[in-house]
Amino acid sequence: MHTRVARLFLVLALAAPLVATGCQPADTEYEMDEWIEMGPFVFSIHRASGRLNPASGGRPRIRTVSVGLRVDLERSASAKIKFDDFLNDMADGGMVVFPAAKLLDPEGNEFDGLVHRVSGRTRWKIDFDLLILRRGMGSAEDFLELRTSDLRLRIRNLDRRKGQPAVAVVQLR
Repeated sequence: MHTRVARLFLVLALAAPLVATGCQPADTEYEMDEWIEMGPFVFSIHRASGRLNPASGGRPRIRTVSVGLRVDLERSASAKIKFDDFLNDMADGGMVVFPAAKLLDPEGNEFDGLVHRVSGRTRWKIDFDLLILRRGMGSAEDFLELRTSDLRLRIRNLDRRKGQPAVAVVQLR
């Protein structure tokens, strides 16, 4: 009897990760300029550009990628929070802990980005410094040659509603 119970627990323990993985919603792929609905917002990714920040004070150069977003104000009218607070996970007025937007390179490295207003209430951008903080500033040298088109933008939906994606992914150009 104890052997059967032990086997049952072993099977359940081994199967749990498979069941949990199968229940997670898949990423939803979008094209640039395609409208994305997340929480109370409707927005699109309309541009992406990269630049090298020059070295200063002995620091290495850093590639920064900026991703431009447009918010559809008419379809986002019900929003009670600002767009940047929503995507920076500051909806409760707290500190930025887990920004919703990340860039992924072909090797699976992730780079966090913060959303900032560019103009009015419709134009926003997300800035990403391509470095891995846990490896230090020197890691920036590893990403100097990455092109914007090598990167994918991944945004978690922090207020998922019916019919909306859990995660939106956009291949940058």
